[in-house]
Amino acid sequence: MISSEALPPTYREAAPANFKTTAQLHADGLVPSNPQRPIAYLEKLIDGDIWRTELYDVMTAVSMHQSPDPGPETVPPPSVETERLSVIRWTRRSRPLVGGQYVDHEKPTKNHVTLDGTKTVCGAKIPGTAVTVTTKSDEWHLQANCYNCVYRLWDSHAPEGYCRPSSGQDFPLTRACEHGRRPRDCMKCSPPKSWSCPNGCTEPHDPLVRYPRCTVFPPHRDVPGGERCPDGTCESTERALERANPGLFFDLADSASMTCYHCHNAVCVNCERNPVNGPLTFCDPCAEAEVRNLEMLDDGL
Repeated sequence: MISSEALPPTYREAAPANFKTTAQLHADGLVPSNPQRPIAYLEKLIDGDIWRTELYDVMTAVSMHQSPDPGPETVPPPSVETERLSVIRWTRRSRPLVGGQYVDHEKPTKNHVTLDGTKTVCGAKIPGTAVTVTTKSDEWHLQANCYNCVYRLWDSHAPEGYCRPSSGQDFPLTRACEHGRRPRDCMKCSPPKSWSCPNGCTEPHDPLVRYPRCTVFPPHRDVPGGERCPDGTCESTERALERANPGLFFDLADSASMTCYHCHNAVCVNCERNPVNGPLTFCDPCAEAEVRNLEMLDDGL
């Protein structure tokens, strides 16, 4: 619906010196005497969009420490309960530019929480058009979705069994799991998707356990303490387990690819078979192959 009410003047890019935006007034320690009645509008073209800002006369502004004229819409209506916790909402009027004309538009607010009927917990004044969503103190958390209200109220009115929101995306509120965490963040309640078990397990593997319960451990070769496996028979722990459990997913430590499963000495980090003198080391054949690959790359360049 297009308003028949006469619109305040609109300025492009610049306005008279005594006309300032709300932010400019705040910087001077002032607030508009009547925020509902701007004296003019300022329009600027930013990234192809028209941005429209209310302007107020400095001469009629009042100090931040002096209560401005609230206007008829700031008186709490009878529908809002006072002196008890309530969840309320209202609508805000805006005038977007549509087809070259300013059109009145009503946009609903979040569901706020109030303790006194005059101001929300997040600090917003309650207009006369506000309506009550609920006054039941044991249901407020099911209706409120203003993050600032809920977050600030949590220490004194936290509902039992729910998780404190960490952003505006955490609504409706999430029930805490039996482990005291958010279900979606709990590895027990929401285990990550994994590959099906090749050993026939019918239940998901516990992601917090390094070796699944169906893991087959191959027998260890009998090697005297401090000695190495016979030449050519070393194999890393990772290779040994994968050989005994084809297709089974393991989340192993890095050392599993550098340590022999049988003699527990270091093996080549590349082939995971040939013995070496320390961890993160290439054996001679793998080192020579790597050098040849690098030379081929250099020749290609």
